[in-house]
Amino acid sequence: MKAIRFSLINLPGRIMESAHEMTIRITQGHPSPDILLCARQRMMELAHASG
Repeated sequence: MKAIRFSLINLPGRIMESAHEMTIRITQGHPSPDILLCARQRMMELAHASG
């Protein structure tokens, strides 16, 4: 989680919030979306495995 947190801090983009929904707008062409989606999927798998 620490590595993910630091990756988000150094992410070239913007965090936007509207209608109680948070969105991360990332610079086009940056590899971060793939990394974030993979991390989110893995966290969901771990949550389902432990619950």
